[in-house]
Amino acid sequence: MIKTESFKLQPAPDWVDEYDWSEVKPSTSRQGINVYLSDTIINVCEPDTCHYYRQVEQALSTQALETIGHLNLTFNPFYQQLLIHKVALFRNGEAIWSAELEHFEILRREKDIERRVFDGCLTASLIIPGVRIGDIVDYSYCMIGSQPILRGTVDIKTRFSWGYCAARQRLMVILPKGKEVAMQLNNDAPEPQTQLNGETKILLWELENTQLEKFETSMPPGFDPSPSVSISDAKSWEQIADIFRPAYENAHELPVSLIEGAQAAKLDSKSEKDTILALLRFVQREVRYLAVSMGEGGLIPRNINEIWASRYGDCKDKSLLLTCLLRHFGIVASPALVDTVTREFVDAHPARVYAFNHCIVRAKIGDEIRYFDPTFPDQAGTWETITPPYYGKALPLIAQSQLEVIKVHQRPYVVEAVENWKIENLVNPKIHVEIQTFWRDYMADGARAKLKEDGLKALSDDYADFYDRQYRGAIRTKETQIIDRPEKNELEIIESYELTNGFTAATTGKLLNFLWRPEELLPDFMVTQTNERATPIDLGLGRRKSRTAIFALPKEHFSAAKNDKIESDGWRMECDWAVVTPFVLKIRNDFECEGKIIPPKKAQEFFDQLAKSDSLTGFSYSMPIYTSKTQSWFEENWFRIIWPIVIVAYIIAAIYTGN
Repeated sequence: MIKTESFKLQPAPDWVDEYDWSEVKPSTSRQGINVYLSDTIINVCEPDTCHYYRQVEQALSTQALETIGHLNLTFNPFYQQLLIHKVALFRNGEAIWSAELEHFEILRREKDIERRVFDGCLTASLIIPGVRIGDIVDYSYCMIGSQPILRGTVDIKTRFSWGYCAARQRLMVILPKGKEVAMQLNNDAPEPQTQLNGETKILLWELENTQLEKFETSMPPGFDPSPSVSISDAKSWEQIADIFRPAYENAHELPVSLIEGAQAAKLDSKSEKDTILALLRFVQREVRYLAVSMGEGGLIPRNINEIWASRYGDCKDKSLLLTCLLRHFGIVASPALVDTVTREFVDAHPARVYAFNHCIVRAKIGDEIRYFDPTFPDQAGTWETITPPYYGKALPLIAQSQLEVIKVHQRPYVVEAVENWKIENLVNPKIHVEIQTFWRDYMADGARAKLKEDGLKALSDDYADFYDRQYRGAIRTKETQIIDRPEKNELEIIESYELTNGFTAATTGKLLNFLWRPEELLPDFMVTQTNERATPIDLGLGRRKSRTAIFALPKEHFSAAKNDKIESDGWRMECDWAVVTPFVLKIRNDFECEGKIIPPKKAQEFFDQLAKSDSLTGFSYSMPIYTSKTQSWFEENWFRIIWPIVIVAYIIAAIYTGN
């Protein structure tokens, strides 16, 4: 077991008014658990912010025993203390067991190790012995401490609904009497009671039978439909920038080897734009991503010499390194904070210190401002075609800073594909397809990164597996080709397959059916339809996609040329059918999305248009089952033989009848 002085067992502080839940009667259970009490007290009057939590739960099922019988509390020993006040087991109204310090195991579990992030957090783990159905577990603890750079600031965001229904929920925020804070109530959250007690001001919420949290698919990033409250003492985003800016502005003497490497990387640069891209790729390539966020490392970058010597760093380290290099070569640059979750909605709540989770770089040439992410893999493209960071808004760490919109270029077709289908033979028909796909922008970056990590064979196998699943059997007839055009930020992939089970027998047993659908278009909106949508629908990043399919058929088709368009709020789709010859059909599906947010009142219109688009795309082809060439020719041409005979017979009969 890991030993630490940051974990102790001691009574609750004097300012904690323990809630009496003895008369509480839960009315609603969730997943076999009754929650009698959920209690939170946040005290910012202490030398360091203290969060007190208490939970009283009852197990009503065997599955619930696994939940309430195992307690895991995570803390960061570099700046936090975890103080356990009580863990008690009640049966029939009596306490039958309580935890001692030696009952806990202190474990180190790096929850983000797969993402190459190490934060040094520890977990206090307790298995409560002898828990039975009907037992009640009552536990409370305090978490004391905050990141040193943020000590003394106030940033509170908490909700009034969770994955359980609490019979009683209390939230108490204890502030210094003269402390000015901005408070925002969200989604019909109740107003607090305000109490003055000496030199403190208390904001108090007491709720009964809280509602279960409600989530729907494809909500906007960071959107929380639950009632909540946000409290912050920051007066502006400029104040937030001023807190973090000094950590990036200390004098950094660049190592000689770093300057030499950067100088070589930009050797062929003919302009400031070329220099920026060359240095960006230099940092992306030479410094691997690895976040060792222990201590202050979670919010403050390391020293330049340490970053370069280790050749690894997190977003803060890599952004500082790139910023210093750009400044060294005369480019106006600064780090900038973004939130990859809330993106453009980062200012939906008041300015606050915990608003951001990522750091990138802002570069300025004349009046033009561009943003770059040095944690991306080695990016391709020119100044016009390189993929920008789609994070919505950024807070540059400069004097008098304000949130800025990250401007992005007009997106190209991120996916543009041409499929050539050839169906041969009427007897035992065969289906061949050759696909030419162009990946661009972020799609090209992703495919290029996968190609570097896994190799051509793995990428080719992934594509082949798709067609194998889609058409129940596909054999690669040519080696997959991949052509990279870095200056265009474009990857071209050429594939060729024979489908072994492309046709399926119709229910009548007399026809063979083949169905083609442009799969990457319709499932683009991963949203589940509900009868009464209560939350907005996020259409995702703006994007353009197209797929053209040319079908060479063994018999005449009877399709007519047509053009169908769907113009919906935030997106459009066009399906164009062209008859090249009686045996060749060309279908183009074009999709474009603006990346908008659809309000709940327009949700049904969105679902109706989506259903309409589903009916327009795709191509179904049917042909009789032939058993021999003779039979197939006769079945194909019998009307051409019979009709002339019928007409001649009719004329002869008319002549004789007339006579």
